[in-house]
Amino acid sequence: MKEIGAIFRQIRESRHISLEEATGGEFSRSMLSRFERGENDLTTQRFFLALQQIKTSLSEFSHLAGIDQHSFIPKLLKEHYENMSLEHDQALYQTYQLAYQKHHKKEDLLASIILKVQMLGFYPEVELTSSQEELDFLHDYLFSVTIWGNFELNLFSLTSPLFSSQLYRQYTEELVQRDDFKLLLDSSRPAINSIFLNGFFSPLVQMNLKMQPILIS
Repeated sequence: MKEIGAIFRQIRESRHISLEEATGGEFSRSMLSRFERGENDLTTQRFFLALQQIKTSLSEFSHLAGIDQHSFIPKLLKEHYENMSLEHDQALYQTYQLAYQKHHKKEDLLASIILKVQMLGFYPEVELTSSQEELDFLHDYLFSVTIWGNFELNLFSLTSPLFSSQLYRQYTEELVQRDDFKLLLDSSRPAINSIFLNGFFSPLVQMNLKMQPILIS
């Protein structure tokens, strides 16, 4: 991943925006200059303010900085949809599980979790539950990230069927309390809408409620 400060500077200079303009008058030019040189960090609030001043969305910056480069997930989902068989998904799931046990790469565990979610959605006859290790991993993976991009939002939405109603409520509360939530809302509203819709339907699925026809006499 490229240095975030250096990427910020490239965008700022390409748009002919001065250091002073990029701070919005809320913090010093020297602080921003040191950030661009990789000598210090900005608080989340100041960073988002500076992004707005250089007219750059979070998703655009995430892409340019390499934050959203998780190419294995689209490839994984493509393989799932092209084959669409329980046997194939189970075999692939076991492959990623074994790879994680051997190499302890978080991408392998993440891939196995995503496959489990897909199997839960497409094959309801299969009884699958999420382990505490998987739930802890997802929480740590998502909420240890300082700056969320489309990847984190989509991952949260994609894996939400694994969460209990209580956990889902807890995680969405953590989401809306993040410093970057307003910027996420502005730049990624469809993904956030999907998250909240999943939260609405999740309790219905978990309680196995069935809609009954209404008889009008």
